Amino acid sequence: MSRLAKKPITIPQGVNAEIAGNKITIKGPKGTLDFTHHNEVKVNITPDGIVILKKGNSKKAPAIWGTTARIIEN
Repeated sequence: MSRLAKKPITIPQGVNAEIAGNKITIKGPKGTLDFTHHNEVKVNITPDGIVILKKGNSKKAPAIWGTTARIIEN
């Protein structure tokens, strides 16, 4: 189980994050990045930052959960 995916991802000043369905869009001073995440995870934006939750119970859900968190953080 990923311990790093449990922590919310902080959103730096000047960066805007939006979620539409399975697509998350990050806009900042250096450009825009889009990422379409897997159906096994759910991405939420909270006041603390971006939170990724496991949605499925399959064998690969924990791996996708941690990978999604690291991709969004980077």
